Amino acid sequence: VPYLSQSIVTNNLLMHYGEMEEWANGASSAPDGLTLSGAGAAVAREGTTIAQGLYSAALTPGAGAVGQLARTIPTELIKRIEGGSVTLEGWLANNTAADGVVRVAVTDSAGTVTNTDRTSTYAGNRFEDLRDISSSGISIPSNVGSVAVQLRGIAGASAVYFDDIMLLGGNIADYDLPAPII
Repeated sequence: VPYLSQSIVTNNLLMHYGEMEEWANGASSAPDGLTLSGAGAAVAREGTTIAQGLYSAALTPGAGAVGQLARTIPTELIKRIEGGSVTLEGWLANNTAADGVVRVAVTDSAGTVTNTDRTSTYAGNRFEDLRDISSSGISIPSNVGSVAVQLRGIAGASAVYFDDIMLLGGNIADYDLPAPII
């Protein structure tokens, strides 16, 4: 009797929509899955200054405040990384070095926040691989309360570009599922 084996594979991608390709609310609203904040900040879908794919996100902060696109990782995914570490990958470009920052903000259950920043070192709107800035893992405490990825432009900076931002953590797991006999 033939037997069909099926499995479900879960991956280690914790931040979805970081590729900046989905803009359901329009080209001048935050890309899908991200929230724009910061006084005077603006975001635009960018089709010229890109690392990969069709678009990047061009974030222009206000004159007196940090501009930010952010995503908080869902609780059910955080449970997979408690006591472990995560890795940040993606691309960042800005006209002036250090204008752009990708931050992972980890808050423990007591409310203490630990920020890990990846700050641009290139200028001239050339994309820089975040792994070249630092490939070290980011520790997640066993009493984690929340994890957020923040794409930031310093106050008064010109546009900062983000593309294919990914937060990876946990193990890849492959679970066998019962299968019907054919």
